Amino acid sequence: MLLVRALVVTIAAHALGMFSMVLCLLPGMPGGGAATDAERVAYIASHPWLWRLGWFPWQLTALSDLFLAIALLRTPAFPRAAAIFTLLVTIAAIVPDQFGQIAWITKGIALASSDPLAYLSYEKGIFESTAVWGAVLYTVGALGWTWCLVTARIWNRLLTLLSLVLWPLFSLAAVGPLVDLAPKLVAVANALGFILLEAWFVLVTRAALQRRRSSTTKRRRLVASTTAAAHTARGPRENVR
Repeated sequence: MLLVRALVVTIAAHALGMFSMVLCLLPGMPGGGAATDAERVAYIASHPWLWRLGWFPWQLTALSDLFLAIALLRTPAFPRAAAIFTLLVTIAAIVPDQFGQIAWITKGIALASSDPLAYLSYEKGIFESTAVWGAVLYTVGALGWTWCLVTARIWNRLLTLLSLVLWPLFSLAAVGPLVDLAPKLVAVANALGFILLEAWFVLVTRAALQRRRSSTTKRRRLVASTTAAAHTARGPRENVR
């Protein structure tokens, strides 16, 4: 089942991304572990390859989201309009997200090493590209996931409750920098959001597997019923002969 494979890949990619955030990126991120901006810039300048390595799993995460959107489009159970919408929004999200990440590991590192003040000015734009516009569009794409799954009845009450918390939380984290929300609060909202998102993916995977098992059982019962009916109908004819 393509959907289940896409979900497993997405779960793994997001888990790897969260580990890389903690191990490689957090000291250089706004609202991360550093006490001052100077410490953040110094971390990036002194650990350029660690900074590049840390962003690689998030590039894989973007690809996993694209894979999931394609899986939704290629699965007949999902409404085509919802799947196309989700794919288009996901592609739109990847553009500013990956633009910001590539800029961060190229020119961003160069500026952090040569001109910290220029870096901080440059960082504001690329952070907005990734953490605001990319994040807003990814959240809209997540609403597309929800649309597809609810319509196909791969859904349950727990997913409803989790979604009612998760999508507003990601929305808050995405618009936070635009409304001057404290960077640490934005970072906490994102961290909590991605942890809950992993739980959401796991629940969706479980629901998809249950739906597949249920469909398989129904098909087997239908085949058995049809076969039994055929044998029953054949019996009287053979007696007549």
